[in-house]
This record gives sequence, structure tokens and C-alpha cells, in this order.
Amino acid sequence: MSKIFKVELIKRPAEIRKLNKFLLSQPLDYPNHSEWIEKCIHEVKSGYKTSFGCYKNKEIIGDVIVQKDKSDPSKAEIKYLKTDPAFEHIGVGSALLESAEIFSVDNRFKKIVVDTHSTNKKMINFFLKHGFIILEEKALYRAGQLETILIKDVRLD
Repeated sequence: MSKIFKVELIKRPAEIRKLNKFLLSQPLDYPNHSEWIEKCIHEVKSGYKTSFGCYKNKEIIGDVIVQKDKSDPSKAEIKYLKTDPAFEHIGVGSALLESAEIFSVDNRFKKIVVDTHSTNKKMINFFLKHGFIILEEKALYRAGQLETILIKDVRLD
């Protein structure tokens, strides 16, 4: 069976506008989410963050955003990975994660780190299935809300 989607680097202004529309359409339970989106779009435009979009019929149905980890420049950090719920369970998330991993290898990062709400078992299990291990749980964004931090070695072979 062939894939009904393709993953591409988002760089052109028209694609960045589609990314902004996609991000705004996907609710996320993080503080100041709309302000984060605005900052994120600026950082994608500037090249500080790198985004890959998963497209079906020229529309974004999933996205991953990666950047250099602020605390450890040998690590890449996934800041966002989301699939439109209408397109879950067909490999979109896995294809996006693979693009983030290739980006990490190409840019000589040694590890990839990601965090998600500790109550988000679906995402935790997704990352575990793809070779990540749980590093720790701690409050990152709000007091009393634990995040699970996961990490994976990336190989240059």
C-alpha cells in the first residue's frame, strides 16, 4: 500500500502560513499556547526552529518542529509533534518523527529529547515504541503539572 501523504521541510512563506493555520487549528493544553505559536512561526522563518509538514492534497495534516536544545547543544529537541486527528493511525506521526531523526543525524546531534504531559499516555507510548526512554518527570510549564521527558540516541551509521 502506498502512502497517501508526503513529508517535506517547511521553508517557503506560503508553507509557513499553512503551518501557522495548522498550529492554530490544533488545540494544545499548554499555557500561552497562541503566544507560543506566534513566537514559533517567527523562529521557523528565522531558521532557529526547523519544521517538517506532512501533506495530503497540499494541506498540512501533521507537523513536527525541532530545534537545538537550549541546555545542551549536542541534543535536538522536538518542540511540537502533532497529527490531525482525522489522519491518526496511518503513519503520519512515525513519518514526521523519522524526518526529525534524519534532521538530527544530518546536523550531528547525538540525542533527541521531547516532553509531553505525564498524563498523555498515548504520546508517551508512541515515543517509547520508537526507541525513546523516559529520562525524568518534572513540572516544566505549570506548578503541579508533571511533564514526562523522553530521550533517544541518534546514530550516525
